[in-house]
Amino acid sequence: SRSQRKELVENLKLHRVAKDTVLLEQGQPGTSFYIIKSGECVVTQTQGGSAALEIATLETSGYFGERSLLKDEPCNATVTAKTDCVLLRLGRAEFDSLLGKNLQQIIDDEIQHRERLARAAQEANVRFEDLESITTL
Repeated sequence: SRSQRKELVENLKLHRVAKDTVLLEQGQPGTSFYIIKSGECVVTQTQGGSAALEIATLETSGYFGERSLLKDEPCNATVTAKTDCVLLRLGRAEFDSLLGKNLQQIIDDEIQHRERLARAAQEANVRFEDLESITTL
């Protein structure tokens, strides 16, 4: 509704970060949901003590941090500012009260999509940026 959108906008906090700032760390509790207003962030994962594998680059309008808040589990990846960034941040309490279950299904679908892409990239040992979009008729 219009009032819900207004409340969401009022609760989003502008958050400026410098290049190389770690915003989420794999294995640590999540505390915030972020939307990228400008800049780029890189998503990396480490499995079994191996070197961190870059699984995605997020750009303007991209978002992250939702999974650990929705699932109440540690972050499953590290997100680092690839450039200086301007982010919109929503803390856990505001996220739960404003979005919570209404967003659950949409984000669950997106999480599953991201996980499929990450698994495919890991299996092929290919960076996410190296993948090419294919259109089928």
